[in-house]
This record gives sequence, structure tokens and C-alpha cells, in this order.
Amino acid sequence: MTTASQPSAAELKRWLWALFTMFALLGATWGTLLTRFPTLRDELGFSFSMMSIIVLCPSLGTIVGLSFAGRLETKLGARKLTMLGLTIMALALPLGSWLLLSHVDPLSYFVLGFVGVGFGFADVAVNVSGAQAERASGRPRMSTLHAGFSIGGITSVLLGAWAESIKLDVVAHHVSAAIIVIAAMLFLQRFIVETVEPGEIPVTTGPISTEALTHLSKVWKDPRVLLLGFIALAGSLADGVATDWMPLAFIDIYSLGNSHAVLVLTLMYIGALTLRLSGDYLVTRFGRVSALRFSFGCAIVGVLLVSLSPWAWLAIPGALLWGMGDALAFPLAVSAASDHPKLAARRVAAVSTIAYTAYAAGPVTFGFMGDHFGFRIAFLVLAAILVAAWIASPKTGGAPHTAPQNS
Repeated sequence: MTTASQPSAAELKRWLWALFTMFALLGATWGTLLTRFPTLRDELGFSFSMMSIIVLCPSLGTIVGLSFAGRLETKLGARKLTMLGLTIMALALPLGSWLLLSHVDPLSYFVLGFVGVGFGFADVAVNVSGAQAERASGRPRMSTLHAGFSIGGITSVLLGAWAESIKLDVVAHHVSAAIIVIAAMLFLQRFIVETVEPGEIPVTTGPISTEALTHLSKVWKDPRVLLLGFIALAGSLADGVATDWMPLAFIDIYSLGNSHAVLVLTLMYIGALTLRLSGDYLVTRFGRVSALRFSFGCAIVGVLLVSLSPWAWLAIPGALLWGMGDALAFPLAVSAASDHPKLAARRVAAVSTIAYTAYAAGPVTFGFMGDHFGFRIAFLVLAAILVAAWIASPKTGGAPHTAPQNS
């Protein structure tokens, strides 16, 4: 659906709900892949290093997808690119797992990489569309939309645990998920609005001017874009390090049992979801910069409690604060990257590429540091990165639809 004017209130409401659900589908599809890795490891008899290669394939695919997503969004529009990305993810998910279990190893790795390629396409598209909806509504929306991703991920984890408990075949699980994702996407796509705003390049018709192409080529040289990428990187790094290493760190540092360590990770997820659901209010009330600094402040305190506390009972609330701290960095950095409608797609792609590169490589790096220097030291390095991101937070200011920014 394309409109040259502001969507009606009813159209805007349907658009936002469709985007929220698209974010949830994106999180659920990615989570569905990750939740069955333990079964895949058991059935294939792979070592940890072999499983690390499999985990790396979709992460590398994501970086490839992000590299092309900005250009494709300019040609296709956010709605069509979201559909393309989710379709690629949904089809590659069961095909990749089937090829893997059939021991067609080189091809299976390649196909699993396309789960990441589709993710990269859809991630940029839904964020650009979310930024358009944010401008159309005249108030912050991005944090709530990203809460949909968190809800989708949590749902996929719960369903994956249920599938594990009943020993559901991995391929059958992935085929079922693919059917649900494609059916939901086909229903929801009709509610996605393609706006053409004053000064914006139409995404579906007409050539892009030479002047616009010159500006687009300078995206990666823009200091503000690079700093926004660093802010998103810090949030993604905090999330990735927690997801991969927090349970093990609580076991090693505080001698918690395995089940209790997993519950600590769940507490981190609850913290992230809580702040994402309240993030738009914080941005409206206090401004984007202050909201982001509050989030990073929570992360810094949380990481320091986990790494320095002598007692587990004091470190456990740190996990909740840690989750709150990585909740707003990526959505607010993307929102800031979209402040210039004409260059939104390329800037979102650049910011996302920086963030997801860190998400792919960061946890491995911190795992190496944890193995050689201990997790307390490794987490202190993360805290230093978060402090630097807190200092860079004013670069997210300047959105016309938010409260005056505090710098």
C-alpha cells in the first residue's frame, strides 16, 4: 500500500500492529533456528568447534544480507523487501536443517547462511518502515516495535523447549514454523504503508538522482552514522555476550547450578523486554538521548554488579539491569539513523551491519577473554565499551518527532 499523504488513524494503527507482528515473526524465525541446535548437535555428533561453524553461517549471512539491503530497499520498498527477507528465512530454515541432517555438509552450511541473508533483508526493511510509521504518528514507536522481536524470540524459546521435551523432529518443527511465518506474512503485508514524504526518494518508482547517489555513497564516511553504529554495536555486544556467556559466568563465578544459571538469563530477557515496552514513553517524556543514557547506565551498573560482586544475591539483580541496558541501544540508534528519510535505508543498513558484525564476532572474542583471563575481567572490558557508548549517546539527538533532546 503506497500513499502520497499521511495515512489515516485507522491505517496507522493497522500499520503499527502489522509491523509489531512482523518484528515478532523475525525474532521467532531466528529463535526457532537457535533453539534446536542442541538436538542437531546430538543427532550429528558434532564437536563444539563444528557447531561453532554452523552457528557462524547464519551470522555471516546476516552481514551479507545487510550489505545489500539498503540498495534493495531503495528499489523494492520496505514492504516487498520484508516479504522477500521473511520468505528466504522461512524456506532456508527447514531446507538447511534437512540438508544438515542428511550430511550434505557444504551445501547445508550455504543454505543456513541464507537464513541470515533473509534476516538482514527483513531487518533493514522493518526498521525503515518502523521509522516511517514513527514519523507518520509524530511520536516515538521504535522501542515498542522492537519489543515485538523480543516477544517473538521468547515465544520461539518456549516452543523450542516444548519441541525438545516431546522430541519433535527438527525438520518437522522447522517446516511448521515456515508455514506459519509465510501465512502470517502474506496476511500482514497488506497493512504495511509505503509513504512518500516531502524530499524523500520514492522507493517504488523513478530513478534516483545523481545527487542522491552521491549522498548515499557517503553514508559510510558520515561520522554520525559511524557513532550510531558504535552505539548499536555496544547494545548488541551486551546482548550477545549475555546470551552466550552469562549462565556459564554465574556457574564459574558464583557456583550456581545449571538450572539456576538459566533462570538468571531469563531475568536478563525480562529486563530487556520491560524497558523496550516502556522505552517509547521514556523517549517522549525525556528525549531520546536521556532515555538511551538511562538504558546504558543500567547496563553499566548491571555488568559491574555481575563482574565485581562478591555475592550471588547481589549479582543476580545485575542481570536484570544488564538486560534493561541492552534494550534501547539498537532501536534508538536505528531511529536516529532514519531521521533523514531520503537516506534512511542506507543509514539503517550501515548501522545494522556494524551492530550485527559485533553480535557475530563479539561473543567469541569475550569467550576467549573469559577462558584466558576470567569472566570478571572480560565483563569489565564490556563495561568500558558501554561507558564509551554512554558518552556518544548525544549523537542520537535531533529527531523532530520526539521531545527536545538533552545532551
